[in-house]
Amino acid sequence: SYFVVVVVDSSASTTFKMPYVKITKAKSYFSRYQTKFRRRREGKTDYAQRKGLVVQDKNKYQIPKHRLVARITNRYVIAQIVRTGAKGDETICAANSAELARYGLTVGLKNYSACYATGLLLARRLLASLTQEVTDESGNKRQGNLGEAYKGQEEVTGDIVSFEADEAEHAGQRKKATYWIAEGDYYAEMDRFDFDEHVRRPFRAYLDVGVKATSPGARVFGVLKGAVDGGLDIPHNEKNFPGYDKNAEDDDEKWDPEEHRRRIMGETVGEWITAVSEGALGAGEGKKARNAQQFAAFKAAGLNEETYPALLAKVHAAIRKDPSPAAKKEFKVSAELKKKLQKTAKKPGDQRRAEVAARWEAYQTKLAAAKQARVQELLAQVGGDDSDEDSE
Repeated sequence: SYFVVVVVDSSASTTFKMPYVKITKAKSYFSRYQTKFRRRREGKTDYAQRKGLVVQDKNKYQIPKHRLVARITNRYVIAQIVRTGAKGDETICAANSAELARYGLTVGLKNYSACYATGLLLARRLLASLTQEVTDESGNKRQGNLGEAYKGQEEVTGDIVSFEADEAEHAGQRKKATYWIAEGDYYAEMDRFDFDEHVRRPFRAYLDVGVKATSPGARVFGVLKGAVDGGLDIPHNEKNFPGYDKNAEDDDEKWDPEEHRRRIMGETVGEWITAVSEGALGAGEGKKARNAQQFAAFKAAGLNEETYPALLAKVHAAIRKDPSPAAKKEFKVSAELKKKLQKTAKKPGDQRRAEVAARWEAYQTKLAAAKQARVQELLAQVGGDDSDEDSE
């Protein structure tokens, strides 16, 4: 509600009248007002989305529900596998595009190609860490992991990989289910049910984009595609990937996986590097400076239309060969830092009082000396005047 005062001037007197005020929010509104969560007020969490990603079906008991969390900063791409428990979120695996420098990629660490490589690194690292005892046909037991069972798509095609499994014939399942993994990997593992009752199921996760707009071709879907090609089972379709055109007249022309593959392998970026180096941005002093600045880091690294896709292919192969995180460097405190962080020992009370008394005595001595010097200066001036008068 609001309050308005109207002042009416007249020759006789000045009067004040209250106009009609419409109350838009009455007391009942404010008495029922509920403050939103802090992260909702800050615009950091979409709780409607989070509820769908976190709440688990009751018939699945305490089986955790995993999320593929994809976040893109100003410089890097961050991908995590997170599950929620009674104490909050727990990150069980993480990958950062800054780690791609270990595999040979030092520039373009937040474009679509880097998003794909980061998702691939996360998937292979996670599956390699999930170990389980495996029994072979001879009855011998060994320690295996999910990475050897679900290798994903080693050749980048950009197309959707999914199939509907008839699980009534495998592992005693009662219904059909859709999986977004390689069909051969799935049935090869399910066939082991004849001699090993503990078969390895696909790792299911759901994409969590936070408050990012899910526009077609967004980079967060590059993280998704990399994780799926790495062997994770994540529900998705082609409508969010580059290469999908919903306005195409023919249904067969709406989805072009080749365009998606070109984005993953950096061929579009390589074409732009060549075009910009040839002055595609136009003439003029400002445009020349822009042409020189654009893709300067790629040029300094020696990457162009031919070498950039080849480098990405090597990065993918290196990630599959060794997805383990780098060893943590031992932190050593330098002498300079130790001196900076070292606290001064507290002095006893008698020593502190004695130092204060000494400083006060020194101050009084200095003040007395200054006063004496000023007196001598004034006497010298007066004595000089008397001598001049006597001479006259």
